[in-house]
Amino acid sequence: MGIVATIALAKIAKDWNPILLGLAAGAGASAVLRQRFATLGENSTPVGIALAYDYFRNFFDEQIERCGSENDSKWLNDEVVPALLEAGVTADQVGQRLVDYVAGLGHMGDAQRIEEQAAIERVLAETGVTEEEKIKLLVRIGHRLKAFKTLENLCEAAQNQNDSP
Repeated sequence: MGIVATIALAKIAKDWNPILLGLAAGAGASAVLRQRFATLGENSTPVGIALAYDYFRNFFDEQIERCGSENDSKWLNDEVVPALLEAGVTADQVGQRLVDYVAGLGHMGDAQRIEEQAAIERVLAETGVTEEEKIKLLVRIGHRLKAFKTLENLCEAAQNQNDSP
């Protein structure tokens, strides 16, 4: 929409500075996309360009989310878990990294931080569960917490430890 607005403005305002033209087009395009011609029902469903824009945006957002989810699943199951198991990393090591990660999250409230750390501790304290199963559970907790770099760093540290003589 911004490109269309830029072309339209370029035809109208031939003497404008190209930077100002781009800024005006960008601001104008978003305003045009939010236009509502009417609102229907109690749920305030917009009728107009905004309705079509929201539909397409939601469709593309969902597709992007699905692709990301598929890639995350493949990475966790085909790379992270096998690398940790092969390197002999213990569930305690994974758990401690995740506890440290949670402790460093400034945006997380104290109650949520305590809850997440308790969930990690519960997995570590589980009896009758193999070390491999604990690691898989902890990796999933790490995924839920978006601790991607922490998991990656743990894999790299384990790999480096195994590679050293």
